[in-house]
Amino acid sequence: MNPATQQSEGSTDSSTYSHLTALGVAVAIVTSLGSFYYTYRTSVQADENRTHVARQEIVAAVLQMGDIHRKREDGYSNEILLLARGAEKLINDSRGEDLELDPATYRQISEYVAFSTSDMELATRMAAAAVDEAAPADIEVVRARRVLGSIAAQEGDLQALRTEFAAALRAAKVATDDEPALGSKVARQTRAFRLLAAFLGAKKAPNANLRAQFCAAANEWRDDLTAVHSSMHLSFVALQVHRIAGPDSTDADLSGQCPSVTDG
Repeated sequence: MNPATQQSEGSTDSSTYSHLTALGVAVAIVTSLGSFYYTYRTSVQADENRTHVARQEIVAAVLQMGDIHRKREDGYSNEILLLARGAEKLINDSRGEDLELDPATYRQISEYVAFSTSDMELATRMAAAAVDEAAPADIEVVRARRVLGSIAAQEGDLQALRTEFAAALRAAKVATDDEPALGSKVARQTRAFRLLAAFLGAKKAPNANLRAQFCAAANEWRDDLTAVHSSMHLSFVALQVHRIAGPDSTDADLSGQCPSVTDG
C-alpha cells in the first residue's frame, strides 16, 4: 500500500473516531441533562406534595380547633393549644414555600388561641400574619385587629387596645365604602368587641388604678352595649361576656362590671 493511501485511511480513521467521540459526548450530555431534569422534576414534585400535605394538615387543625371551641366554649383548651402549635410548626417548616394559606386561616388560629388558651404570643404572631397576608381593605384585617386588641386587654395594655381597635374601625370604614351592608355589620361587631375588651381589661387589671382606666374606656364606649346585644350570636362575643360576667351571664349583666357604665 502506498504512503498516500495509508495517510488517507489514517485520516478517515481519525475523522471517524472524532465523530464517534463527539457523538458519545453529545449522548452523555443529553443523558446527563435528562437525568438532571428528572431529578429536578422529582424534587419539585416532592416539594409540592409536602406543601400540599402541610396545607391540608393546617386546615384540618383549624377545623378541629373550631370543633373543640364549639364543644368547650368557656373552658381553657389544651387541645386547641397543641393543635395551634402544631400548625405553626408546619408553617415555619414550610417557610419560603407557597402554602397558599389565606388570611382567614391565620386569623382563625389567632382567635382560637387568644380566646381559649393562655399563649398570647402565639395568638399575636398568627393575628399579625393575617394582617400581613390580607389586602388593606380586606375584612380579615378588621377581624385580626380585633384579636390583637383583645389580646392587649388581657395583657393590661389599654393604649394598644385603643390603637388596634382604631385600626380595625378604619379598615371597616374602607370595607363599608365598598360593601355597605357587610362593612356596617363588621364595624358594629368591632365596636362590640372593643367594649368587651375594655370590660375584660378592667376585670383582669392587677390594680385599682389600671382598672379605673379600663372602666373609663368602657364608659366612653357605653353606647356600644347595643352592639354587644346584637352580636351575642357570635361565639367569641358570648365567650367574652361569660369571661367578664360569669358562665351563665348575658349581655345585660355587663353594666354592673364598671359602676359608671349602664345600658341606660
